[in-house]
Amino acid sequence: MGKLILIAGVSRSGKTTLTKYLNEHLNNCLVIHQDRLVLPKAQIPKVRDRIDWERPESIDWTNLFRLLTESASSYDYIIVEGIFALSNKKLVEQSDYSIALEIDKESYLERRKLETRWGTEPAWFLEHVWDSHLKYHNPYNIEIDTILTNPTQSDYSQVLNEINKL
Repeated sequence: MGKLILIAGVSRSGKTTLTKYLNEHLNNCLVIHQDRLVLPKAQIPKVRDRIDWERPESIDWTNLFRLLTESASSYDYIIVEGIFALSNKKLVEQSDYSIALEIDKESYLERRKLETRWGTEPAWFLEHVWDSHLKYHNPYNIEIDTILTNPTQSDYSQVLNEINKL
């Protein structure tokens, strides 16, 4: 069975960049991006006038676990990357290695304001995203294997070395 690696962090913290690095350097690796496993918009609650993607209930957990079950024997490594990678107890219990990426609120706001996929986002919504991260990023207070703050290329190499020891 493949080693399950979880990569979590607030929006714009570098999850996808680290995931790409690991995917390029690990043999026989499957990447599952939680962004691609959100429920249909009609099934996600709203906060004010916006769909509230910022809660674990927005993820199609059934589909994620189906993918894990179907892929477990075909890959040496499976990476689940997303803001809620540490928010599902069953997923955390199945994991072999967990990584949390951290940035301070100021960096988050600067980076998020550069994001253009959703148009201009109101200040209240950016605050909501940050507050949701604080609430949901590690609700079970698991011991995280590696915490990276503003990670660099050398941090990526160090994480890769740790994963290769699994």
